[in-house]
Amino acid sequence: MLLDSGRDCPRCEDRREDRCAQRRKVAADVEAALQHAFEEERRATTARQLHQGVMARAWAREAEREQVRARQAAAKARAEAAAAHLPAVEAAPVAPVVVPAPRSAAVPVPASTTSTRSRNSSSRT
Repeated sequence: MLLDSGRDCPRCEDRREDRCAQRRKVAADVEAALQHAFEEERRATTARQLHQGVMARAWAREAEREQVRARQAAAKARAEAAAAHLPAVEAAPVAPVVVPAPRSAAVPVPASTTSTRSRNSSSRT
C-alpha cells in the first residue's frame, strides 16, 4: 500500500497477480492429472507443487547471489593483486590549505537617504 495515496502498490499488485496465475496453472495441471482423486488429495498435491516451485526458485536465486559474490571477490582480489605489484610512490607533502575568514558584506547606503538625514538634522537646529 502506498503511504501517500493509500492505493495498492503497482509492483505488489503485479506480484499478487503473478502468484494467483501460478496457483491457477498448478491447480489446473493437478486437476488434469488427478481427475478422479478426492478434493483433499488435489489440494495437497497443489500445495506441494507450489511449495516445490517456490523452493526451487529460492535455491536458484541463492545460487545466483553466491555466484555474484564469488565474482565480486575475485575482482577484488585481482584489483588488490594489481595494486600490490605497483611500485610504492610516496606522496609529496601537501601544504595545509588556509581558507580566509568570511567578511561581513558592506551595505551601501543610498544617496537619497543620506541627503534626507542631513536635511532633517539641519531643520531641527
